[in-house]
Amino acid sequence: MIPLQNVKEETVIEPLVKEPIQVTVETEGGLGHVQKKTFQFSAGETQVRLSPLHTGVRKIRVSADIKSSRTLVELLLTLDAINNLEYQGPVELTLPYLPYSRQDRACAPGEAFALSVLVNCLVPYLGFDDTITTWDVHSNVAQTLFDSEFEGEFQNVTAASLLQNFELEKDVVFNPSTIVIAPDKGAVERASEVQESLGLSETVYATKVRNPDNGQILRTEVPEDANYRGKNLLIVDDICDGGRTFIELAKVLRDYEPSRIDLYVTHGIFSKGFEVFDGLIDHFYVANMLPNRDFYRELPANLTCLRVN
Repeated sequence: MIPLQNVKEETVIEPLVKEPIQVTVETEGGLGHVQKKTFQFSAGETQVRLSPLHTGVRKIRVSADIKSSRTLVELLLTLDAINNLEYQGPVELTLPYLPYSRQDRACAPGEAFALSVLVNCLVPYLGFDDTITTWDVHSNVAQTLFDSEFEGEFQNVTAASLLQNFELEKDVVFNPSTIVIAPDKGAVERASEVQESLGLSETVYATKVRNPDNGQILRTEVPEDANYRGKNLLIVDDICDGGRTFIELAKVLRDYEPSRIDLYVTHGIFSKGFEVFDGLIDHFYVANMLPNRDFYRELPANLTCLRVN
């Protein structure tokens, strides 16, 4: 976030404070934080109130870390509050983790299509000049839905771009002989883009063998003709929740005696903690860490993050 620089006294502005939903304004003098009051009525409803804007605001930026449905309601109220200000310029909404992105279809009769519901909740508050930016969205369904329903621009920051930021911001250098591993079919395109953008050796695609009767995963397989021995391996995917996919994959890869196995995920949940990866993953790279104290008390030393929200 750019610090406030030479902002006129009449432009609003509170110091930049970390909170789930931040509203900032862009003016000639730089960026400033808009005062936002969130309160709850005795019946349980949430309300949001923004401080008035003064002249000279070129753009309003909203950054939202949504970790619960309640915070999502707060975001919708915040967008409505912006629409109720005397402001006609563009709004730039950043959602590093797009809520409900994994619920990209109704999986059973009577189940909600949650991602579609989210899109239809957001778009009424945003218009033609506005932008929604998210990081490495789970599937192309989100892009399709926003293209269909949203008049503004939907931007998806790729895993390849985020890993390039590791090199720029964290001085992380990946060995050019590193083999990139796609853990399943859904990660193939993502892994290939990472391999090409970082100039790494090759991409290998793992497969999951399933029971044809019930669809349960029986085992994970990797191509036997690749030379893993003594090499650095980088598993690449968008989300780590409990981590079973990566655990089973790393077990298979360890049999080939690589030099090390690292894991990159854009969004880190790690709902089973980090101990389940002991002896399997040497280092974690996470662009957007979603820490939850119910899962672990502190982040491990072998974890490199771009941001922890």
